[in-house]
Amino acid sequence: MTESGADLIRNRHGADFARCGVSGDLINKLVMHVATSRTEAVRVVGHNRPTYVVEFGGKRIPVALSIAASGYVISAHPEPLARVDGSQWPPAGNRPTSVRLGAEWGAGPFWVRFGPGFGPGEAVAANYLPDEIRNVLDLPADLLLDIARWDHDYQGILDQNYPPDSAFPSEEAALNFRRTGLTLAKRLAAALPPGLVVEYAENFSDRILTM
Repeated sequence: MTESGADLIRNRHGADFARCGVSGDLINKLVMHVATSRTEAVRVVGHNRPTYVVEFGGKRIPVALSIAASGYVISAHPEPLARVDGSQWPPAGNRPTSVRLGAEWGAGPFWVRFGPGFGPGEAVAANYLPDEIRNVLDLPADLLLDIARWDHDYQGILDQNYPPDSAFPSEEAALNFRRTGLTLAKRLAAALPPGLVVEYAENFSDRILTM
């Protein structure tokens, strides 16, 4: 599986775009609209992927977008509108309901859903960097450090000229990265309260595993 571009966006974030009212066949149109618009990026506390609030299909949709130095669209994901419009985030009375560990270029490795009091467009996963996730999840410092190092290794292989050519130096290195990610996801599940769903999005694969 490719680690960038339209296929990655659909496979990793298609369900969340659908919650925002954007069907699979319209995701690329939305992403291109965001990439070519002159909308000013808004800062989202929690991650550093530039985020833009655009009008699309009669709705305001926050889209976080990573673009390589060459102009290639690496990936994009929707964010909850309440996270960017000045509202309290997360809203009072809501708590994390699921956490996905998944490395993605230009984004944090944590993807957190909150509930239960959201409409469809607000039930999308919120992205977090390791330094920011401690504001919503109580995790051991050593686990956060190991996840940050794991994510740093992944960010370091990005080919800014042509992201699809990005790769680890060997198949063994790529396999070790995936195995480490799975181990970290298991540690993450063990550190969180029972009932909170924990997933692992395996890189260079389309598998999303539930711990």
